Amino acid sequence: MTSLKPAALGAIAAALLVVGLGLGWTLNGWRLASKVAACERDHAQEVARVTAENAQRMLLAAENLAAAAAEAQKRSEDAARVLRDHAAALRKAALARPLPDDCKRDSGRASSLQQGFQAAREAVQ
Repeated sequence: MTSLKPAALGAIAAALLVVGLGLGWTLNGWRLASKVAACERDHAQEVARVTAENAQRMLLAAENLAAAAAEAQKRSEDAARVLRDHAAALRKAALARPLPDDCKRDSGRASSLQQGFQAAREAVQ
């Protein structure tokens, strides 16, 4: 066998070093890329889990709100029915006992009362 010259040995060593560094660099890149992919996957799964939990909470809150709205509507209807019943009873009582003949209206108070009724009607509209 012939002996290789030191320059050739140096060139071969440098080439092997470059190939080794390149290979190491590539393998390390692949390893880190898989770590990044695993982190991204874990993060995506956590985001999906949290999003699903928030959706469940929002659905429950919407159901509770709908139930509260239905209860408020029922109470409002009950209160309106009670007020109608009371108004009918008051009308019936007023018609059953009319004012005496000698009772006269005070025009100032009647006018103030009419203005109050008018203001209430305008506020409701």
